[in-house]
Amino acid sequence: MNLLEICIDSVESAIKAEKSGADRLELCENLLQGGVTPSPGKILRVIQAVTIPVRVLIRPRAGDFLYSQDELAVIADDIKFCATTDCEGIVVGALTAESEIEEELLNHWKSLADHKKLVFHRAFDLTKNPHDSCQRLINAEFDTILTSGQQNTAEEGLAVLEALQREYGSEINLLAGGGVRASNISKIQETTGITHFHSSAKVLIEGNMSVSMSNSSVAEQVFTVDSEEVNQMKAILNEI
Repeated sequence: MNLLEICIDSVESAIKAEKSGADRLELCENLLQGGVTPSPGKILRVIQAVTIPVRVLIRPRAGDFLYSQDELAVIADDIKFCATTDCEGIVVGALTAESEIEEELLNHWKSLADHKKLVFHRAFDLTKNPHDSCQRLINAEFDTILTSGQQNTAEEGLAVLEALQREYGSEINLLAGGGVRASNISKIQETTGITHFHSSAKVLIEGNMSVSMSNSSVAEQVFTVDSEEVNQMKAILNEI
């Protein structure tokens, strides 16, 4: 069955995404920088606000995925916190200086996450050998890999996505993400055979607060979920 996951960074967006047909949420902070770890308060509030499963992104900062020992300790603490909540899963990832996935670290995260499902995020798309990386994640009993097929968007990465789905799709869930919209979701599904999709479906809106900066009035802008976009994607997936 086709599944639509929407990436959100607020309680309001979580509620809108669920009402529009999302099957699952990925919760993060700061979508504009690719997402970082949300606060404990936001995690708890979003879980309380919706009935669909919530997976939480654990990423201590924007930028690359080569983390210091202190940053890895922060990741570990955040995983342990999420393990105490009612979230369904934890989204995490890190790479070595050689852009490889370290199995020892995967196994450590697995032990901290307890029964929560583990997702390896799009750091996967920077690995040198996606087939080897996929096998390492399967060995570590990860549930899902979020990937755009090692390209900027899932539509550009169709060939790699199709190859990974064909070889590993029965062992791990491949979640196609990166520029997924109503305009291309059918093409991605039909070409790759992947049934799980990830989209932010975000839209820029004007905030309600105006502030004076340098003698000019600036309307603060924020992102929210585009309810119609979510509804269209879900309708397309239901027809496939």
